Amino acid sequence: MRTDLAKEARGKLPDCVGVTEEVAYEEGIDVSRILVHTDEAQRLLDKPKGRYVTITFSTPALSDRDARGRIARRTARELIAMQRIDADTSVLVIGLGNRHVTPDSLGPLVAEHIFVTRHIQLYCDDILSEKTRTVTAFSTGVLGVTGMETAEVVRGLVSTVRPDLVLIVDALASMEAGHIGNVIQMNDSGISPGAGIGNFRRSLNRESLGVPVVTLGMPLVVSSGTIVVDALSKISPKRDWNGVVKLVERTLPKEFISMIVSPKDIDAMVSDAAKLISDAINLTLHGEQYSKLEKLLR
Repeated sequence: MRTDLAKEARGKLPDCVGVTEEVAYEEGIDVSRILVHTDEAQRLLDKPKGRYVTITFSTPALSDRDARGRIARRTARELIAMQRIDADTSVLVIGLGNRHVTPDSLGPLVAEHIFVTRHIQLYCDDILSEKTRTVTAFSTGVLGVTGMETAEVVRGLVSTVRPDLVLIVDALASMEAGHIGNVIQMNDSGISPGAGIGNFRRSLNRESLGVPVVTLGMPLVVSSGTIVVDALSKISPKRDWNGVVKLVERTLPKEFISMIVSPKDIDAMVSDAAKLISDAINLTLHGEQYSKLEKLLR
């Protein structure tokens, strides 16, 4: 049972050496900062070495405008702390996923709501402040639609646009149904598109792209097998989790275990999540210019 969330992987291996965790709580928002810093911890957790920040909040907050604003501001603070972004740092925002499959459409929806400025600076820069950051955004589509690997597309964009930082947004997969729609994870170690549901593609990270990479996402799906394991673990809390996983894998048909499940209100959830994450990114990248750009671009 695989998860995109470092916090979940860490929770199943609390004694794993080579991992440090710091936890903070503020205004109903839990923040976990995990550092994976050894090769062995990377292997055991199945997470590349790097920093992982997990922001957890109550699910109803996602649909509450005021609460969403609070979470967006906190997410922006963590993003700024994750990667130093100077005033002249240019940023390329990449939305991963399939726009036509609702649980996988988070990346494209976020990309649509980013305050992009590069075109304005190129053709009518007199309407923008000198402090305005250069920002571009693009939705890559998926291999089955475009015929191109996501890594190929992003490398081409990076070589043309030449950003100082690539910020990648994608829908994630969770190992606990209770985390759907109420967790944001960011990391500086990159991402392998589709890994959460077993469709591993070429990784997008600093090594493959040649510039710093920060990824940001929210879990929106779980596997059917995960739901069964979660339920059995709650019924028999003293039973070893790995033992429950092995029991489920032996008992249930593989085609059932591999089914991907999302909530019945996934349309509203993805829409609200896209608003939250795009606001957090816009606040991070534009700061005091946010209000002016919002009026200009929206």
